[in-house]
Order: sequence, then structure tokens, then C-alpha cells
Amino acid sequence: MESALVDLQSVVKSYGDRVILDHVDFRLERGDRLAIVGPSGSGKSTLLNMVGLLDEPDEGSYRFDGQDVKTLSEPERAALRSRAIGFIFQLHHLLPQLSALENVTLPALALAKKPDPKAVEERARDLLGKVGLQGQEEKQPSQLSGGERQRVAVVRALINQPKVLLADEPTGALDRANADGLTKLLLDLNEAEQVALVVVTHDETVAQVIGRVVRIDDGKLTQS
Repeated sequence: MESALVDLQSVVKSYGDRVILDHVDFRLERGDRLAIVGPSGSGKSTLLNMVGLLDEPDEGSYRFDGQDVKTLSEPERAALRSRAIGFIFQLHHLLPQLSALENVTLPALALAKKPDPKAVEERARDLLGKVGLQGQEEKQPSQLSGGERQRVAVVRALINQPKVLLADEPTGALDRANADGLTKLLLDLNEAEQVALVVVTHDETVAQVIGRVVRIDDGKLTQS
């Protein structure tokens, strides 16, 4: 049986005396898509950070694509994160002095094995075109709308062809129309790029469109 892309078993995470994740089991298959919902402070972002190798469990195990994460050094974790995991946040975090194209290609520079610059630029232009930003490549973030900036952030997260795309409240700063558009875009890219998609959201409309929903409350994970 092929191993899951993401496999957390009985994971515990605490900060001080507060248990944030309480013996959580979480599996994600290749090409999956799901939404994580729950009240503020319930552990949604902590779980996302755990999956994204930005945090480590106090107890339990985590295997990413069959690899025991605990056996990796910090440089090895960083390298795996750069090539296999894409991140999207509520705020786009684009560098204001760079063009949309430059912002998108920047993560490729962080890879230990540098890809062909021409191939990276070709992929960046292709993805920007797919998200409706053809002709906007040379514009700086200040010259783009909020929805356009978030689409640039999505393309940036995909540039290294990750296996999983983690989105933390990606529609939180958008109006309804842009939120719906971005959600559809994420689903289209999930299918086209065959990238597993995990969306943390307070927006029940977004969660239902994603399809599979898991709920976290007081550190416990349940299927919604």
C-alpha cells in the first residue's frame, strides 16, 4: 500500500501549560483537498505549521511522503519544505520592490539545486496566465488589486511544483466575489497541478466548496 503524503499520528503540541494539539491523527493523500475549520485559538494554524514543517510535535510521529520527519536535520527540513510545500497566507507578503514575475520566481532561488532560470520564468509566466494575470507580469504589487496580489501569491507558492499547498485564511482579506474566485482557482490548480490542497478557513462557504471538511476544537480533530 502506498504511503500517505502526510501522515501525523497521535501528535501532541503544547505551549506552556496549554495543549494546542491533543493526540491528533491527520492523513493527506496525493492530490487530496480539504478544509480545516474551527474557532480562533483551536489549533488550526498550529496544525498547518506542523504539516508545513514549520513546527515540531512534542509527541507522536510525522511522516511526509514516507520520510520520518524526526530523522531530518534542520537544513534537510528546510530543503524539503522549499521543494515540496507551498504556502499561502491571508496577507500576500509580496516584496513591494519586485515585479509580479520576480516575486513568483524568488522561491526557486532558495532551492539547494538551482533549476534552469529560463524554465522557471517560463513556468511562472504560464501560471500567471492561467490565473488571469497575463500582461501584468512586470507590475509591482502596488499596481495590482487585492485579488490580483493574492493570485500572484498563489502562483509563487506553486512555482517549485510542490506536493502540497497549505493556505492559511487565504480569502480572509478579500470580498465575497474575490473570495469565491480565489477558492475556485485553488480547486482548479489542485486538479491541474495534482497538488494536495489544505485550506484553513473561518469561511463556511469556502469550506463547503472545498468539499472534505475537518473540524478542530480544543486540540481535537473530527470529520465535519
